[in-house]
Amino acid sequence: MQTTCVEKQVTMDIIIEDLEDLGDYLTVKQMAQNIKIYDEVDILALIEEGELPAIKIKGELKVRLEKFAEHYAEIIDFIPKNGEDPDFPGEFAA
Repeated sequence: MQTTCVEKQVTMDIIIEDLEDLGDYLTVKQMAQNIKIYDEVDILALIEEGELPAIKIKGELKVRLEKFAEHYAEIIDFIPKNGEDPDFPGEFAA
């Protein structure tokens, strides 16, 4: 199922609302804790590949909450839901 622009924006808004108490920027660890298919190594790879634009704040890589929400909203349809077969395409395979 493809996500429409409106659905993507709604998803982004929900993610931002859920995580706004973490601040405007998220650490690699915070991002990994909030996308169940990624660990910290995966997040660092996304940063290195330019998928997630990061900056260093006090020596720690951080990604703006809005950029994290945008990325998460783009991949959410590819994340297996509870009870679904965990075999899903490509880079998201465990």
